[in-house]
Amino acid sequence: MKRTLASDLMKALRQLGFLKLNFRQEAPPVEEDRVLTLFRNRAELKKAYGGLEDEIYRLKERIKQRAGTLSGPGDPGAPVGNR
Repeated sequence: MKRTLASDLMKALRQLGFLKLNFRQEAPPVEEDRVLTLFRNRAELKKAYGGLEDEIYRLKERIKQRAGTLSGPGDPGAPVGNR
């Protein structure tokens, strides 16, 4: 009951010109489309970036594994801790 009373009062005040609050500022359709396109592009870029980060991590791990298999414990080229 209070909600309808309050909304009726707001409507009456708006009609009389006493209250000029616009809670919903509607953007032009062109701007809305642009915002949606930018949002989609952002989501796609974030997804691609996450995939690239995963690939970088996998490649770094692969390099570590290969470095470990290439230098044995007696290898002069091995790091000091592995001699």
